[in-house]
Amino acid sequence: MVRLKGNHTFQIVCGERRWRASKAAGKTSIPARIVSLTDEEALEYATVENLLREEMHELEEAESYQRLLAMNPASRLAMVAERVGKSVSHIHRRLQLLKLHSKLKQYFPEGQMTAAHAWILARLQPRDQNEVLNQIHQAAKKGAVEFPSVARLQEWVEANIWLDLNGAPFSKDDAALLPEAGSCTTCPKRTGFNPSLFPEVKAKDTCTDRECFRRKLRAFVEIRVKEAPPETVRISTA
Repeated sequence: MVRLKGNHTFQIVCGERRWRASKAAGKTSIPARIVSLTDEEALEYATVENLLREEMHELEEAESYQRLLAMNPASRLAMVAERVGKSVSHIHRRLQLLKLHSKLKQYFPEGQMTAAHAWILARLQPRDQNEVLNQIHQAAKKGAVEFPSVARLQEWVEANIWLDLNGAPFSKDDAALLPEAGSCTTCPKRTGFNPSLFPEVKAKDTCTDRECFRRKLRAFVEIRVKEAPPETVRISTA
């Protein structure tokens, strides 16, 4: 598919690899369809065709979805999904990979970590991704040459990052406890709020932002201290 660009000059919109293969095979011509497209439409066609490549890297795929959404502000994931023949949840998960720390992204194309690793890490808060990086660097100093396994990484996240809201002393529905954070039940960082991002997590009341959890806990303790009767004995300042 080509479009006219100037006098007797055509720009390939779709099929550049077929054109290159034909040149390499010594062919002097190739069948083509001439279309009239704007720059935006041509870019959209090229992006969609690129997404249909089987060997596309997951990050490259995510960036392509992002470009498609940016081309038309009215676009929705469902519209993009229909264009490329993918599910909305698949596109949503791919877009999440763009939230990876820039240094973690470097491990991805180099093959040191898989899409499964990236999927776990991309759902962490930026400060937690930094901690993972520090753990990896510390392990490297001790002689570790391989990226941790997917199972080990998931276990570390569940043990050190994610928190069970059912064990919190404060109410999950209390939006006034920490006004800037709102209630936990309507928070997008609660696994049950966005099941498509956490399909493997059975506990839907899991908090993925431990710093926010700690701030709520401190606020809760401060309120309880203020409400305590005068004869209350403080046994800890922590």
